[in-house]
Amino acid sequence: MTQVSLHIRKFWAGNEYRNNHYAWGAVGVMQLGVLTNNQDDIDFGRTAFNQLTRAVRSDGFLATEIWRGKRALYYHNFSLQPLCYMAQLSKLIGENWWSNEKLQTLMNTVSDATLDVSIANKAANAAQDGFRPDEWGWYGLLPDTDPRRIKLIALMKTASVAWSDGRGFVLKRLPDAKELGGNQQAFRDLVDRRVLDWKVAAKR
Repeated sequence: MTQVSLHIRKFWAGNEYRNNHYAWGAVGVMQLGVLTNNQDDIDFGRTAFNQLTRAVRSDGFLATEIWRGKRALYYHNFSLQPLCYMAQLSKLIGENWWSNEKLQTLMNTVSDATLDVSIANKAANAAQDGFRPDEWGWYGLLPDTDPRRIKLIALMKTASVAWSDGRGFVLKRLPDAKELGGNQQAFRDLVDRRVLDWKVAAKR
């Protein structure tokens, strides 16, 4: 795994185009860094996170993904999965990347555009290609009381919502993020319990 991490870091060191592929490479490297206490890997994740969130435009969309036309909203949800995962991982190194204003702006905009697709249509100058709820896994990382999460769950229960290929769906729970190991709420809870345990132990 260390060799994979080195390869990813070397690849992106010589690549100036930083879209969602950069985020997906960074989340894997950062996770390995947290697990092995490798500061170089953690720093790579931090740098990538900061560079990617700086790409959030004043209207809340990503400059690196909005050009995708009818697939722009899909790729914004897709990009948020590794960014939010890294934000949750940051708690395990004593930081809180959830507080990043650009990340919050991006989350708000994508959430609003998912609920009202006309927002994405206008920004991308193209009618969006239906929904891809399999890319909504990042909502599972949000607190249960987060308004964005609550509104999306309400949307999921709407039978008229359709997949991008026209199939109808009703989801009973937030979808998994298959690229990140599945149930994101379970990962969220695992991290939060670990952080709480550390705080309790520190008071003894």
